[in-house]
Amino acid sequence: MVDVDTKSINTDDEEEKEDNTKASETLVKDLDADGEEIKFSSFDLVDRLGKGNFGEVFKVVLHKEKHLTDPRTFALKAMKKSQIVRNNQMKYVISELNIMKQLHNPFIVSLNYAFQTPKYLYIAMEY
Repeated sequence: MVDVDTKSINTDDEEEKEDNTKASETLVKDLDADGEEIKFSSFDLVDRLGKGNFGEVFKVVLHKEKHLTDPRTFALKAMKKSQIVRNNQMKYVISELNIMKQLHNPFIVSLNYAFQTPKYLYIAMEY
């Protein structure tokens, strides 16, 4: 695994506690195939793929699969809730999730998991 600076997505950061109840009511908690809840700690960061206006995208593997010779790799999009709310973009994020949940096409990246923490929204897609 590559050493990745995770300060920008530290979910324990106390400096920016905002009330994001609107955002948290609209997104789902996701479960893996074993019925376990998927959360940020379910993944091991491999590399940072990019950075955008609302957050970053990381290459990750499921923590419980890292010992396998060919673990599943995902692109984990981490979006800062405060930025999304500040820029009035919540409806677009929800639309993105709803569209990705419904689409199943070999030419479009598939949504595997969606979950959230108090500060971030996460979308795990095939890599």
